Amino acid sequence: MSTGRGDRPVTRHSEAGTRSGTIDGMGFFDRNRANLVKQGIDPARLPPGQYTTDRFPVLHVGDIPDYEPGQWDLSITGLVDEPFTITLDELRSMPSITPMFDIHCVTKWSKFDTTWTGVRVRDLFARAGVRPEATHVMEHAEFGYTTNIPLVDITTDNAIIAFMPINRAVPPSTTAAAVIPSAICNHIGNSSAISLGDGRQFAAKRASTP
Repeated sequence: MSTGRGDRPVTRHSEAGTRSGTIDGMGFFDRNRANLVKQGIDPARLPPGQYTTDRFPVLHVGDIPDYEPGQWDLSITGLVDEPFTITLDELRSMPSITPMFDIHCVTKWSKFDTTWTGVRVRDLFARAGVRPEATHVMEHAEFGYTTNIPLVDITTDNAIIAFMPINRAVPPSTTAAAVIPSAICNHIGNSSAISLGDGRQFAAKRASTP
């Protein structure tokens, strides 16, 4: 899970330091996968190069934004017919779902059977009216942090703007986050805007990034 400023996450809580060295000739990743078999869990659920954890590592870039109740909102802009901004209370009043799925973070950790509650992204897009030429979206968070994803991936059944914590260890939030389950999860915390485009401007942004 990442958010904040720039493209270089700073680990605030991780399992770094446990992934080095070998025991009985097995490296960390092999031991982790073998442990799944001992637990009766199908190791095929774990993509290559990932390791499982029972915790929820938090990766964050920059300062953690501090929102008071009522301060956060989400804008849907770009290649849409009717751009709009929605508050957290308005988001919570919309029909929601609580899917369960495995999370596979790009930073190599995986957590099985996570649950999230939120509004389907495609329901928000239906309100905005997505134009035919839109192919990608850019998600925006605090401090200029962005990430992009194909439109087809953010409009699946379980792609949501989540507003409920995934477990009791996480306090209730005054913001919401885009959660897009796929082969590797794309999750940006404290989402502030989702902009739809045709992909060309996003490629130009990447090319101009130092």
